[in-house]
Amino acid sequence: NTRAHRRNIRKKRTRSKKKSGLEIQVEAALDTRGIEYRTQYPIGRCHADLYFPQTNTVVELHGCYWHAHSVCQKTFRYKRRRVRDARRYTFFRNKGYQLLIIWECEVNQNLESVMDRLSAAATA
Repeated sequence: NTRAHRRNIRKKRTRSKKKSGLEIQVEAALDTRGIEYRTQYPIGRCHADLYFPQTNTVVELHGCYWHAHSVCQKTFRYKRRRVRDARRYTFFRNKGYQLLIIWECEVNQNLESVMDRLSAAATA
């Protein structure tokens, strides 16, 4: 049955994803600071990792390996992912959202600095 097949695909698509260690770490730090945010916020066809409603800011939390961070990755194994990410950034900006990209290496090297940037983005 085609209708049942399409319904099944929609159910799979809307299932919540498992959070990464990076997301868990940043969300715990935001909770500690008492910053209001939303996770997996739907915007059109995309979902923002974090969203600050007060400032209309989207935050994308990127793992350096999976999103081919140019500082950490000398070989770009995931060129298509970088192209897809660039399209997402353009999509968010065209919808009128501020965009902040946080890389995994930044969180690992200096969480306080990242939290200062997120605090400023949440209250600016």
